[in-house]
Amino acid sequence: MDEYWALAPKDQIANEVIAKWAAYHGWLQTSGLRDVIQACYDAFYSFQDGGFGITKSKDGSSAKMKVPHFKSLVIRSKSLVTQSKLNYQPKAINSESSSQIQSDFAKGLLDYYGDDKGMTAVVSDMVEKGLICLDSYVYGPWDTHKGEQIREGHYTGDQNFHVLTRFDVASHTSVKESPYYIVRLLMNKYDLIAEYPQFADAIMKTGGRNQNEYILTPTNNGKYSMDDDMVEVYTLLHDRTLAVPQGRLTVVVGTEAIEDIALPYREMPIVHFQPAKLQETVVGDSPVTSLLSLQQAIDALYSALISNNLSYAKQNIWSPSPIQVEALGEGFNNIVSAQKPEPLQLVASAQETYKFLELMQGQQQILSGVNSTARGNPEASLKTNGSLALMLAVAIQFADDTQKAYAICGGKLATIVICNLQEFASEPRLAYIGGSSRKSTIKEFTAKDLLSIKRISCEISNPLTQNIAGRYELVQQWQQFGIVKDPKKLVEFLRTGQLDSLTEDDFKDSILVREENEMLRRGELPIVMITDLHPGHILEHKSIANDQEARKDPNIMANLTTHIQDHMDTMANMTPDLAAILGLQPLPSQQMPPPGPPPPEGPPQLDMPPDQVGIADEEAKLPQLPENTPEQFQGMVANG
Repeated sequence: MDEYWALAPKDQIANEVIAKWAAYHGWLQTSGLRDVIQACYDAFYSFQDGGFGITKSKDGSSAKMKVPHFKSLVIRSKSLVTQSKLNYQPKAINSESSSQIQSDFAKGLLDYYGDDKGMTAVVSDMVEKGLICLDSYVYGPWDTHKGEQIREGHYTGDQNFHVLTRFDVASHTSVKESPYYIVRLLMNKYDLIAEYPQFADAIMKTGGRNQNEYILTPTNNGKYSMDDDMVEVYTLLHDRTLAVPQGRLTVVVGTEAIEDIALPYREMPIVHFQPAKLQETVVGDSPVTSLLSLQQAIDALYSALISNNLSYAKQNIWSPSPIQVEALGEGFNNIVSAQKPEPLQLVASAQETYKFLELMQGQQQILSGVNSTARGNPEASLKTNGSLALMLAVAIQFADDTQKAYAICGGKLATIVICNLQEFASEPRLAYIGGSSRKSTIKEFTAKDLLSIKRISCEISNPLTQNIAGRYELVQQWQQFGIVKDPKKLVEFLRTGQLDSLTEDDFKDSILVREENEMLRRGELPIVMITDLHPGHILEHKSIANDQEARKDPNIMANLTTHIQDHMDTMANMTPDLAAILGLQPLPSQQMPPPGPPPPEGPPQLDMPPDQVGIADEEAKLPQLPENTPEQFQGMVANG
């Protein structure tokens, strides 16, 4: 039987890759997908006539003009999707304290890659291209020529990012989870020769772009020339499958495979983003496709209106008899005519045209889900903050599915970054890390500092933390309920919007408790400090006693009991001032009043003769009389 094309030997694999690429582009054309993507691209950038200025016909009778509502709505849609920052959540292989510390470090490292290495801008560009072109890809290879120089010609390497469309990434056209991708990039031929000197002749013979292939470009119908120093490089990335157990990475220039190795990546270094999906196909979808015909109608109406105004803006005069004009000087004229001339009004357009234009623009807003409030131009009837917030929430809700896809792809890209660092970051490197337990500092790290991280998931950050008004509202609520009392931390949160600064102490304490639990399970006795948050420690240590295996070990139970008692004793001896500083409530035993002296044993001892005891008891039972009571009444009470 025929051999699988991806298993072709090195001297034949280049031809197989180029043939697969050509077949893929043939599918793009026959399916009609190529024309749809190009139409969306042209509508967004408005490169046709009338895009960058009013274009008039040769005889001047008509003009073309484009008003890019389409582009505005796409940009607004992207802003609604990406307005909330991605909150990376590293998942460790276990819950040990060392793994949790690595998770926290990985979170800070991903924030560093997002802000300083451009990953945030990459995912934003991914969303924009996906909205315009139905699909987009982020190719994230490891670049051995980036990073710090170790020695002559050798570098630490670093992550690279390329945001691409379907025209530069070929994949399987029948199954959604493609086992392979072919990526086309433009690279400098002289850089390639420096890296692969043994293929210098083949690289130099390779020309520019293949003029028989279609590329997404605003000019020349998908074909354009490029710098002679650049060549097209095709990279085959085949995942590990039953047919290709080691995977495959092949780099092709022209008809030559200049590199052919087993797949070196733990995760396929490519992310596929789709704003929506065309059901039962591998093709993506985008809400902007429904705006194309409306944009064409808007352009046609604006063109008709501007043509009418440009052609007939100059004043025309009608007269039933000949007119004689005599110049009087300084711009004044004497009109001589048997009847009064009348001006001709030819620039007026029907009111229905303007109404229909407004209708088209309103339909675009409805179909895109980007209402007038989200565009920054709310309707006059929306006057209260509540109504404006409701309309904005409706727009955000419409973009919910696209936002979920954005978060999922952001997590996949972050996983690729961490996996590449685990695989290739053997040399020490520096990163600017900030956040809980990390402080804001430059930290040196290697792959071993990330070995416990399995994957990354993403959550959408709270929109309230993305602007100063929302952060101020949160701070007021926290102060009202006494959740955060440190003014320095509140000021830091107002400035940056980062919640890590508020949770840093709690994170450190949770790591300490985890480490103590691990020590207890190993049969060790942790040290108790007077500054520990003793109630929280005791509750967390209690979980060890709930483990049946630990209960069977007398050494663990003895150390656990001793450690908990040490916490109790330390807290009992804590001064009220220190307890107040740490925010600890006194123990119930410390709140009870001190016990009085014990009652004497035996009958009560009285300082009076025994024969007077009964009399004293009786007198004690008599009512107390007010002062100045007459003596006869005092005697009556005394005698009963």
